[in-house]
Amino acid sequence: IVETHTHADHLAGHAALRAATGAPIYTSHRSPAAYPHRPLTDGEGIRFGREEITVLETPGHTLDHVTLRVREQAFTGDTLLIGSCGRTDLGGGDPDRLYESLTDKLLRLPSATEVYPAHYGAQHALPDRYVSTIGFERRTNEALTLGSREAFLRYMTEGWPPKPAEFDRIVAANLAA
Repeated sequence: IVETHTHADHLAGHAALRAATGAPIYTSHRSPAAYPHRPLTDGEGIRFGREEITVLETPGHTLDHVTLRVREQAFTGDTLLIGSCGRTDLGGGDPDRLYESLTDKLLRLPSATEVYPAHYGAQHALPDRYVSTIGFERRTNEALTLGSREAFLRYMTEGWPPKPAEFDRIVAANLAA
């Protein structure tokens, strides 16, 4: 069981899954989680059957965010969405760190790397695709084609809807033991 980050928009279900399977929970070493978990660090490998999952620390959407890379696939959680990226105002995120995670980590992956996000951005219509590639996102992603760090920071800090009241309750529940 891997939590890419502390979720603020839904109950994660990791505790029920652990209780049902006995599987360990992995999450970032930066996570403030009170539940038993195995901390993940950048570059670490997790063995899953015959596969090796590589951890990329990608803070920004939240400070404890990780992306999981398996061969030529990146499970980006909420860091990189199709056509956008995760908000930074909901779970203690940081737009500067998100910019660095995108430009210094994810966009340096090979163009053919498949992108599997956790979900889609609320401010956008659902895309006509559920999987993308790093190359396609480099060319078409609204958040990635703004031209400068300053434009990206404006994009990430202006015009978003207010934070729903239940988000704080959901975060607390997802961090509890």
